[in-house]
Amino acid sequence: MFIELAEVPENYWDTYLYRMYKVSYTVTPDNVLSFESKFIKGGLPDDNLEFTFLIMTNPTPKIKNIDHSDFQLSLLDYKIKETLSVMPPWVYNVQSDIDVFIHYVINQNLHRQ
Repeated sequence: MFIELAEVPENYWDTYLYRMYKVSYTVTPDNVLSFESKFIKGGLPDDNLEFTFLIMTNPTPKIKNIDHSDFQLSLLDYKIKETLSVMPPWVYNVQSDIDVFIHYVINQNLHRQ
């Protein structure tokens, strides 16, 4: 569902990007959902849930390696949160706190940094 809803902002087309997010969900017994999302660096803990958004926009010769501005990255963070907020509700099943790691990758092989 995340892959279907996520989008690539126009300023990221034809560039390289790899960002990882940790999303912490809380689901109540009444199926009320809340979440916090933050960009993270480094490795992942063992036994985790992961979503991967991996897209190629054009052939390699057309792709540029640039440094995205803080403002561009902030807008991307907003788009990730927007996508998460419109996903269907999760259903409570005993465990109320769930962490999910999202790999958001544009025009490169997925590799953990």
